[in-house]
Amino acid sequence: MLEYTIILTNLSLNMEIGVYQQEHGVKQEVLVSVKAKVQLPNPHIEDNIDNVLNYATIKNQIEAIAAKGHIHLVESFADMILSKCMEDKRIKEMRVRVEKTEIFDNAEKVGVEFKRRQA
Repeated sequence: MLEYTIILTNLSLNMEIGVYQQEHGVKQEVLVSVKAKVQLPNPHIEDNIDNVLNYATIKNQIEAIAAKGHIHLVESFADMILSKCMEDKRIKEMRVRVEKTEIFDNAEKVGVEFKRRQA
């Protein structure tokens, strides 16, 4: 058995997100960071991408969720990411951070961080 962590830091997305009227119909930058603890039954990677969980899969899933349309809450977006990615049972634990960069003039970012473990 092999355990490792996939790290994706500050994936920049331009998406429709927010509950305020001024956030509807416009895209804003959202940063998504992920740490996914992966457990593989085969400890031998053998330089073969089929023997690991491809981090591009996680990136593509996040981008697909963001592209579906307006999401009201960063909390909902984080939960959607966790739910979709953790359909892959090789992910034993996952942490997702979602941050908006354009909300407050006097703050660089604001957001949430969720963590979930497989049942």
